[in-house]
Amino acid sequence: MDKKCLEFFDELEDSPMFKQQAVDLEQGADRLKERVTKLLKGAKKYRDALDASSASQQSFCKVLREFCGDVTDEDSMEIGAGVIIRYISAFNEFSSFYDLLRSQVNLLMIDRLDEVLLGPMGAVRDGKKRVERSAGDYDTARRKFLSLQRTVQDEVVAQAEKDLKNARNAYDADRFGLARTLLSIQHTKRSFFVETTSGLVDAHMRFFKQGFDLIRQMEPYIHESLGQVQDWRDSADKEMDTFDDSIAVYLENASGKGLAHGSNGNEGNDDHESASSSQEVTGARHRHQRSISQGSLGSLVSSPMGNTGGPVQMSAAQSQMAQSIEASMRLHHQKGEVVILKQGYLLKRSSNIRGDWKSRFFVLDSKGSLYYYTKNLTFIKSNAATTQQRFDQGHAGVPHETVELLTSTVKLDADDDDMLRFCFRIVSPMRTYTLQAESEADRASWVGVIQCVIASLLNGVSEGKDEPKRKLGGMERGYDSPGLASTLSTHSIYTDVDVDGEGSDLGREASETAYMSANSFHTVLSDAMSNEDNPVLDELRSIPGNGCCADCGAPMPDWASLNLTVTLCIECSGTHRKLGVHISKVRSITLDDSAWDETTLQVFKAAGNEFVNTILEKRLKEKTVKDDSWLWNADDNEPIVSPDLSSGRGRAMSVQMLRKPNPNDPLGMKEEFIRAKYVAKVFRDSSLEAPQESFWNSIFSADYRGIIGSILQGANPNETHAQRLARSVFDKREKQAQSAATAIYGRPVTSAGSSGAVPEMMDHASLGLTALHIMSELKDKTLLLLLTLWTDDINARDAFDRTPVHYCILNQWDEGAKLLLKRGAAKESKDVYGITALEMAMGRGQLTDEGLFNMLAQG
Repeated sequence: MDKKCLEFFDELEDSPMFKQQAVDLEQGADRLKERVTKLLKGAKKYRDALDASSASQQSFCKVLREFCGDVTDEDSMEIGAGVIIRYISAFNEFSSFYDLLRSQVNLLMIDRLDEVLLGPMGAVRDGKKRVERSAGDYDTARRKFLSLQRTVQDEVVAQAEKDLKNARNAYDADRFGLARTLLSIQHTKRSFFVETTSGLVDAHMRFFKQGFDLIRQMEPYIHESLGQVQDWRDSADKEMDTFDDSIAVYLENASGKGLAHGSNGNEGNDDHESASSSQEVTGARHRHQRSISQGSLGSLVSSPMGNTGGPVQMSAAQSQMAQSIEASMRLHHQKGEVVILKQGYLLKRSSNIRGDWKSRFFVLDSKGSLYYYTKNLTFIKSNAATTQQRFDQGHAGVPHETVELLTSTVKLDADDDDMLRFCFRIVSPMRTYTLQAESEADRASWVGVIQCVIASLLNGVSEGKDEPKRKLGGMERGYDSPGLASTLSTHSIYTDVDVDGEGSDLGREASETAYMSANSFHTVLSDAMSNEDNPVLDELRSIPGNGCCADCGAPMPDWASLNLTVTLCIECSGTHRKLGVHISKVRSITLDDSAWDETTLQVFKAAGNEFVNTILEKRLKEKTVKDDSWLWNADDNEPIVSPDLSSGRGRAMSVQMLRKPNPNDPLGMKEEFIRAKYVAKVFRDSSLEAPQESFWNSIFSADYRGIIGSILQGANPNETHAQRLARSVFDKREKQAQSAATAIYGRPVTSAGSSGAVPEMMDHASLGLTALHIMSELKDKTLLLLLTLWTDDINARDAFDRTPVHYCILNQWDEGAKLLLKRGAAKESKDVYGITALEMAMGRGQLTDEGLFNMLAQG
């Protein structure tokens, strides 16, 4: 066999050349160690930077999610939260990509540098010490052997020779070991760094490729969003142009009125007369362009004639105006709509002892209703009010009726003893309103228009027609705003509630209607008076359709179903209780105070009677609907046919022949309808093709209304998630659980499910993650509450026996864990490592939330 030539240690004798080669390799190893130390320090900094990037990414996702808020409220919709929320999942994915890259840097470079190079370099130091020690022993044995005399006994010589041989063998072994270690370092460095950096570059390539693939999937949506942004900008530019034109017209009209007023007081000034004439022509042109139906009736500048102490008498000009107003009122009444005739601010004298004056915004509409808004909102608020503050302060958007103009008259001035200018009174048999305008022209305009409306009402302008829709602020409403059915209609029961201390008076008795009997009037009226200071009740009834019972249409409901998000009368609420809590979770709005926190109200705002009924009553035979009450005509005499829920034929008949009950129908009829609606769901809208997919998409976009709608249309809220996100969330929680278990047991634990299955071998669905588990990642308290209202098992377990409480605690979402515990989640459940929720909280680190600790620790 041919002997191969070695670059180092070609001769193994203990010669100066051998030692020199060892010294050269040792010096090279020392130089390499300095370089490796610097490289290792830089790699650790890079790893920490990747950690920081991942944390920053997660923090940015959290801030972005908080910025979006509740995507169903108006403020969030205006900032495009529905679009932004879809990008948050992408940023969360980026965070997982950073985590993967960080682990690759740690594995491929940092750990290998310690294992492959720094370990052997430490062995060089130890080997050198052993060589020096064995060389000394060998030198000692050799001197001892060479110092023996010829006369020494043979046994002593033999022992010394043996010691010398052993010392030489030990010395050779140590020097060859050191040489081998040095040679190994020399050979390793040639391949190690190229291999390590190549692997690291490959990891970066996969990192950027994953990010690119993720963004590329969203590219169509990004372009679509940018196109929508451009449309919004074009629309905003047009709206700003229209607004600027409106301001110009308004200022031109105001200037014309002011100059006209000045010319009447200074007829000798030619300049003023010229300017006034010019502005009057311009003002007349704009006034001519505005029709009566748009609420501009002119300014009736001349004061009404007559005795200031008695009723105002109509002049000939006002009689002509009354004819025009009457024609307009009849026209809009025939069309079934209501428009504003006049609106503006007036000072109203309170009915309390002080009799102080407060500014109110009054509206007079074409149905003859005069109402006002009690709250004066500042133009710009320095701090946004919280929901509770809004409750305490009342609702600025709820109007209050004044008096029945049909039985009222108008008188000038406040009273005989009051010398204030520009005052007038509206006097009715029930109450007198004393008002003050801003000028004589403003007073004359209000008095004139009110007189014209009174004259039109006396001529029976609103008889023989169902209640029309109203147009408030230029938008058509079918009584779907807070309290409109009970506060705007002249044929409804109402209370004049002055939330600022002006007193509380009843307007008038209600006329008998098709949906309310005279016997129920006093009950409803007393309920209205007792609940007028209940902000939660006002908030719930302000949701579209919630002013009346969702099932029978009874007005002013004070019960509700938490999961169905509908308001109910007391009779229908009793039937809902019979259905079971798995169908409907019923609570009293006025008595169960603990059930109505701000989170629950957010859930209700996402849906409400109108939205739920559009789904659960979709196939119900169409009938005439009145106001916002969802009431069927009381004279509807169609027979009630009991649906045979076990046969398809009976189901079809129920859809065709079962009608919606009204408040006066028997309780048995209401029960039959409610069971058909909520249990058999025979009227449900089934047009949604993939409700389960819509359910998950709504969760990820925090669309509360979409979640409720998909569940009502057949989605299963208990189904496990079978997409890639389940794997990502599961792996994160498992890593956190292992860390907590290691801290508790003081030793590493093995990752394996309760059945012995390894997570990597499971598919996404087998991981067992329900929507409640996924919420630990999304951290949306309102969404979590909504899911607990619908989920059958709040203690659902994943493949490693972890409940949603475990997941919230592992991801340090204490608020979510507390909500689940309040909703009945078990705190003693143990995962596959035998760890309870409390132990897991202690194992993750210091538990700073005292409330959570008390809930977990109490027996």
